[in-house]
Order: sequence, then structure tokens, then C-alpha cells
Amino acid sequence: MFTSLAVFMACKQESKNQDALIKNLIDKSPNPLENFKLIDLNCDNINNLLIEIFIEDQDVRHTGTRDRKEVDAENLQKFVSLVEKCGFPTQDELTDYRSKYAVFLTLQHSSPEWIAYYYKDFEHATHSGTFDRDLLAYLEDRFLMSHNQPQTYGTQLQSDGSLYLLFDPKNVDKRREAMEFKESLSTYLKRHGLDYNTEISKFKE
Repeated sequence: MFTSLAVFMACKQESKNQDALIKNLIDKSPNPLENFKLIDLNCDNINNLLIEIFIEDQDVRHTGTRDRKEVDAENLQKFVSLVEKCGFPTQDELTDYRSKYAVFLTLQHSSPEWIAYYYKDFEHATHSGTFDRDLLAYLEDRFLMSHNQPQTYGTQLQSDGSLYLLFDPKNVDKRREAMEFKESLSTYLKRHGLDYNTEISKFKE
């Protein structure tokens, strides 16, 4: 469903405490580039390099033939090296859905320090139309959860399969709509075998 900029901005205003929290956490986050080894990459081949990262990310998660942490570390090294040498990928450079998802997945599967380091780049690219808004929401929730803070959109589950702590549950679907999610939180939880009322009842208003 298309969401107007006015609706999006209204929901962001309601979530300003969350936005301030994210900004504060980002400002306090250390620079992960220190002592990070960059590798040489060809800036003329950005789209294909990212497609390779996407394939490797998905392959290890579906086949389990390699260690997931090892693959994530290799993909992160390629991605960071690419960004630092060639700049953050633009919409014109990302000509395949797999290359777009590679940017998101690499950050989503990295540490909170890397999410913090590239968060503003990803946010700017999202507002420019490069990435779908729901991907930014996933990234934001993952970042907040990594700092033991309430998530905003209800995308993250805990290791036991239950819904992770949620900010302002009664307005979560308005926030999800503003970020162009295709389903309500109730439907999302049902797909994961969870009951909405049971999960929400765990959180105090």
C-alpha cells in the first residue's frame, strides 16, 4: 500500500523518542573501521559483487555447508571495502533486487557497530527510493534489540521464538503502515506461529 509522505512523517513524529534513542546510540558507537582490513575491489563491478554477496548469504543459511559467522565476516569485508573505496551504492548502481538485498542483509547480519556506522547512509538511500522502507525498519529494530532497547516495528523475535520487547504496542500497525509493510503485526506473528494478543499482553503500556 502506498503511504504518503505526510503519514510517514506523522508516524515518525510519534516515534521521536525512538529516533532520539537511535541517534544517541549511533553517536556513542565506536568506529569499526579502526584496525579493519580492507581488500581491493573493482568499482566498475559493484552490482555483480553485491549479487555474489547475496548468493553467499542465502546459500549458507539454506544449505549450512559453511560456517555462517565465517561467511558473514567475509561478506562484511567485501561490502565495507566496496563502500569505502567506491562509496555507498546508489540506485543506479543497484540494478538487480539481489544487489539491493545484499546491502541490507550484510548490515542486518553484522554487529551493531557496523549498523550504526552505515545507518545514515542506508536511511538516506531509503528516503531517496533506493531501498524499501520496511528494510530500514528491520535494520532499526535489529539495532535497538542489540542494545537491549524496545523495538519500534515488531520485526524481531527472541531466541525462544517469542516477540522481542516492543515500543508503544497499540500504535505499532500505524508505524508499520508508514514503513510500507505489507501485513499487520498480527499477521506477521501468525506466520511465525505466535498469537498477537498473547505476545502483546507481555508488554506494559
